[in-house]
Amino acid sequence: MTSTPKLWLRKGLATCAVALTAIAATVAHAADKLRIALPPAYTPIAAVLYAQEKGYFKEKGIDAELTVYRGGAAVQEALAAGAADVAATASPGAAIAIQKGVKQKIVALCGPTAPNGWYLVVPSDSPIRSTKDLAGKKVGITGKGSSTDFLAMMSSKSGGVSIQTIPLGAGILPALKARQVDAGVIWPLGSFHAVSSGEYRLVDDYGASVRETSLDVWAASQEAIDKRPDVLRRWIEALNKSVTEMQRDEAGAIAFLSKYHDEKDPKILKTAYDSLIKTMRPDHFAKVEWLDSALKLAAAAGIEGLPRASDILDNRFTPAK
Repeated sequence: MTSTPKLWLRKGLATCAVALTAIAATVAHAADKLRIALPPAYTPIAAVLYAQEKGYFKEKGIDAELTVYRGGAAVQEALAAGAADVAATASPGAAIAIQKGVKQKIVALCGPTAPNGWYLVVPSDSPIRSTKDLAGKKVGITGKGSSTDFLAMMSSKSGGVSIQTIPLGAGILPALKARQVDAGVIWPLGSFHAVSSGEYRLVDDYGASVRETSLDVWAASQEAIDKRPDVLRRWIEALNKSVTEMQRDEAGAIAFLSKYHDEKDPKILKTAYDSLIKTMRPDHFAKVEWLDSALKLAAAAGIEGLPRASDILDNRFTPAK
């Protein structure tokens, strides 16, 4: 039987409809790529990996590309260079980058509102007992412009003394053991291990001395803020779910931390969970006054002319509190 022109037309329209439907479905389900720069092995960052493993980013239509850099300064450099859309960084470091002309803003918290687990330590037999004893001493930090740098200078200011900061990357504890430096600023979990081993003694507990401070933050490029605000909002929603679930399921979260940190000591893992994961705000909301407190750490380190906290914070992407 020969097909009529009308039948061909109907078949053609039907084929087009199927094709358009398939294209529409593909577009609707296409995930938005987001490049995320991360520092190495820091407990609050486990929430990002947890979200990735559980599929929370995919649920929000986000194709999260996670890249781990050698440290906080390198993370900020990646964001400044356009190699990342968002980065987990120190708020003073982000402010310094903005001061230098980098187009970015802080959009959310990335950790507790206090530097819990960050310690200034010395060898157990050191004569240094308080921050006043740091006068003229060499203090190991990861790098200039890092959280360890700002915290070391805070100890210097609280003790009313001058110190010499020595950038050592991840080699602070080996340098302390070799007596190449007199003290060092250590972050979790290394800080917990250092003190519990008995080889090192705590001199300054920053989690106790620095409160309501947004030191760990997420910074986003201005391009991502301007052109993809909905992507940022959905990404933070996935992070919110991740932290909420980790705080709800302690056993599951600790098991994940064990894998993330390659850590088997249950006491260390419990300390990390209680002091860092449990104290995070699930909504990741940052207040201007918390950020202002963090920027004062940079001022203590002698950095002048930083922008105001209100000018570098854009918290439209987190639930208002």
